[in-house]
Formats: sequence, C-alpha cells, structure tokens
Amino acid sequence: MRELTVWTIYRNPSDYPGRWVMRGHEIFPNVGIVRPHEACFVAESLDEIRAKVPPGTRCVGRAPEDYPVIYECWLNRTFPSFELSGCFYWGRANYVVITFFE
Repeated sequence: MRELTVWTIYRNPSDYPGRWVMRGHEIFPNVGIVRPHEACFVAESLDEIRAKVPPGTRCVGRAPEDYPVIYECWLNRTFPSFELSGCFYWGRANYVVITFFE
C-alpha cells in the first residue's frame, strides 16, 4: 500500500499565535512511519486555510482526545473503509492511529 497524506489544520498553534496553520504528514500504513512535510501554510482565517487543502481530499474531522489546537484533518485518498483516531500535533509527539480495511 502506498503512503497516505494527512493534512492537519491547527487553530492558534504556539508557533503561529492567532493564526490558522495547515501541515501535511505522510503516513505509511502497516509500516508505522510518519513523515512531516517541511513546509506549512499559514492564514488569517479558517476559510483562507481551507482554500489551501489539496483537491480530492476529504475532511475526517478530529478525535475528542486530540490536542485542542487541532481543528480538523483531511485525507488525500479514499478507502472503502477506515477508522481515524487522533491526528498530529507539531512540536510534541506526533501520533496517528488509522486502521484501514481494503
């Protein structure tokens, strides 16, 4: 299975106070590797940062146990069925739990 890109939108992260930020992470299912992108997008509003979400992605929301700065996550691939628990927090332990059923 090829990698999956998860785009995480943050509200008011510590490195960009008062801003909206989107960062991408490559996930390699069944391998356990998460690789963050080096660049990020920064915006003044949610609409402005959502305009940067790549076409063909879908919003999967957030998990209740996510860090408060995580607003939502977007996936670049469509799977017949999957579960997403948790997204990412930049500057602390990055984590993700995704179970795919293909």
